[in-house]
Amino acid sequence: MLLCVTPWAVFLLWTAFPKMLDSVAARESFNEGLTPGYFILHMALVVQCAITAGVFFAPWTVHQLDAPVPVVVNEAPLSPQELKQQMRDMSELKSD
Repeated sequence: MLLCVTPWAVFLLWTAFPKMLDSVAARESFNEGLTPGYFILHMALVVQCAITAGVFFAPWTVHQLDAPVPVVVNEAPLSPQELKQQMRDMSELKSD
């Protein structure tokens, strides 16, 4: 999929970057209500395209933001009595 998306992202990055620089320099606002912040949309487009191209050219960076792998604990499962006691303890904490 990245093989199809990346050329488009690179093209958009190449064409949108100068427009984004002009938009940020002028602090461009929306035309209809003159609400400020239109330049943020131009910045978001450039950031999105840069991230897509970055993932294509450096795929090993994708999983650096993943959550860490949970640590496996080698403990025996709780017996039914221990489980009931733990449930009672937790319900007492909620009622306090």
